[in-house]
Amino acid sequence: LAKQTQRTWFFVYFFANKKVKAPRGWSGMLMRIIISININLSFEQLYNGLEGDSATCAEMVAIFSDLFNVPVRQYLAITGSMNQKGEVQAIGGVNEKIEGFYNACKVLGFNEKQGVVIPESNARDLMLSEEVIEALKQGKFHIYTVNNLYEVLELMLGINKTQFDNEISKYEELVKEENKEEDR
Repeated sequence: LAKQTQRTWFFVYFFANKKVKAPRGWSGMLMRIIISININLSFEQLYNGLEGDSATCAEMVAIFSDLFNVPVRQYLAITGSMNQKGEVQAIGGVNEKIEGFYNACKVLGFNEKQGVVIPESNARDLMLSEEVIEALKQGKFHIYTVNNLYEVLELMLGINKTQFDNEISKYEELVKEENKEEDR
């Protein structure tokens, strides 16, 4: 059964504002004008019968992929929670998630690009099988650690902080133009 999550995201274009609640709060450091966006995300399966906030990073990737019209790097899996400041936080089941994606890649065939993006704060918790460790040593599989939204977007979309800021500036300009039109 597909479970659909519907959320309304309010991007508040306002620098250094920390009043917006997670997971929308990270946008507070960027934005100045209010835009309302309705986003529907669907997850086809649940992890251990529970759904938690470990999909927050994946949600941000999906949103910015669509917003900036940039494809997601499909050879990477991602897990991680994110707070309202855009900081990536630890999640549970990191070993199982890494090994699950590793096994999927093994079935489909390795291309030496595949890997998993995890919170850096989970790196010390890794207790992976010898097979996965060997694949990591051989460069057949990779684990990338991240601390913030910018690092997530750079790995998953190939967008660095400067490119991100430039894309956001385009939306700010569009909103300014729209406001000028309304004032006339």
